[in-house]
Amino acid sequence: MHRALFYIPKLDREGPQKVFGVVASHLGDWGVECTVLVHEPGGLAWDTLPSRVTRYALSVDQRSFPWAAYVRKAREIEPDVIFTTGRTIDISAAARASRVLKVPLIVRPANTITSNFRELARRSMFKHKLAWACSVLSLHAADHIVAQSNVLQADFYKYSVRKDKITVIGNPVIPSDLELAPRGAAPSSLSLVAIGRLTHQKGFDILIEAISRIRKINGKVHLRIVGDGEDRAILEAKIGDLGIGSNVELVGYRNDINKIIDSADFVINSSRYEGFPNAALEALSRGVPVIGVAGVGGIEELVITGKTGWIAQSHNSEHIADAILAASSFDGWSRSEVRRSTLEKYNVGTIVGQYADLISKMTRLRDK
Repeated sequence: MHRALFYIPKLDREGPQKVFGVVASHLGDWGVECTVLVHEPGGLAWDTLPSRVTRYALSVDQRSFPWAAYVRKAREIEPDVIFTTGRTIDISAAARASRVLKVPLIVRPANTITSNFRELARRSMFKHKLAWACSVLSLHAADHIVAQSNVLQADFYKYSVRKDKITVIGNPVIPSDLELAPRGAAPSSLSLVAIGRLTHQKGFDILIEAISRIRKINGKVHLRIVGDGEDRAILEAKIGDLGIGSNVELVGYRNDINKIIDSADFVINSSRYEGFPNAALEALSRGVPVIGVAGVGGIEELVITGKTGWIAQSHNSEHIADAILAASSFDGWSRSEVRRSTLEKYNVGTIVGQYADLISKMTRLRDK
């Protein structure tokens, strides 16, 4: 039996953390013994881990750099391979590059290097350059890289990463027993949902402008944005300035997210950049079509116009509004087909099996 260690800051509701929680929970079916190591205990995914997954917490601040504590615990656990994502990539890569830990390291960046640090440069050029350098060095220090989409894979190639060092593995979705809700209770209404942290990355400012455009054609359009974050006040001001308070709601974090998704005609992904849009995947797995923007993350690997959703030509309010209106006037939607085609490719068995194959490959290379 192989032993895998998943090292992450915390197991909570955010995409990369949730994905690792799901993968670790199911790898036992492939004969892999999993351990999860976090900086802080608790969180949504932490509480739902099955008993066969061993859990440890370093009990340090998520923003700290507990290199020595991580190394000690990893040596104690003695895994055959280590997976890491998010802020723990730099810590793990430093230990691997210095040869302090000789266990094969697999990193899974959440976003493209190029887009992520273009965004950071808006805030601080010094931090941008430092973080960018650390991220590129981490890619080269790792033994292998999991790219969530072909878009991420192509971006990593820009930084002279060998092609045989990258494996594309999408994110898993667990099929749920649900009765597919019919689309649109009232033909003239248009119910939209967007999900994510209220940050510049998610592009909700552009989406709100798109709703203002649509309102001139269909006054019954209604958008609920689920999530919270640093840009809440900015978005509230924009909604007020455009006079569309009756058409757009910022509903915060919700525990009934599946119910909200099921009630929507469409889920909108308006992100400026993404690694892999987990909220879109969740919606598609429940049969709800998704509207996204061309060239953003792996959205075009998920969404096929006229089959599982609609793709806007570019990231501006006019094109997003056009895509929403085109999708809403299309009468060929089949929620059962949207769900079937998504689960066929991204069901948990298929994705976790790909992780299990990668673990076997890395342990074979280590043992040579």
